[in-house]
Amino acid sequence: MMIIKISFRLASVLCTETFVVVGLNLNLSESQAAHLAKYLQTKFARFLHSMAKISQDATRKTYRFVPTPNLDENSPINWDLSLNDIDEQLFTFYRLTEEEKQHIRSSIKDMD
Repeated sequence: MMIIKISFRLASVLCTETFVVVGLNLNLSESQAAHLAKYLQTKFARFLHSMAKISQDATRKTYRFVPTPNLDENSPINWDLSLNDIDEQLFTFYRLTEEEKQHIRSSIKDMD
């Protein structure tokens, strides 16, 4: 089971690999950071993340298959929708087949 707890911190805060820093080099606005946090909770992103994991550790390298989405206001993804609806938009955007969509839906549990 993968637990995602998202927390916003200033760029000057240090941490170990106990915490994975995401988006630091993207110069995100608060809204874009919230979109990124929501994206990382989607089944789409969590499935791709799982493809590089061989243990429970979630290091920087385990995110290598997760594409960086457009987080701007003009994004083709409406980040204000539910996680399930965002997943459907991501499936369409990345042109997944029905078989691929079903595999992701059945392999990754819903977030609590």
